[in-house]
Amino acid sequence: MDELAVSDPLGRWFYLQGSGAIQPLLGKRQFAEAEKITLDTSTIAGTLHKDGVGVQLLVFTMPGQYRVHLADNLETEPENALYFECQVIVIERGGV
Repeated sequence: MDELAVSDPLGRWFYLQGSGAIQPLLGKRQFAEAEKITLDTSTIAGTLHKDGVGVQLLVFTMPGQYRVHLADNLETEPENALYFECQVIVIERGGV
């Protein structure tokens, strides 16, 4: 697996690892050999591409359903690549 991204409740994709990421989480080899990756939802930033320009932004900024995408290639349809996906629900907490 070479690429990791998170899509937010608005459908925006934030690239954390791979060709779409400005600041990858790990080196390519470290990422490929990792058995576990932990994401701190309060600080994790990813690359959002808007109008052809990538900007680094915090990913988990609102409550709702997020999807974590892990694949060999995120630029192709999931059925055409080795692809895994999971769902993360972010719930707003009062008083924080």
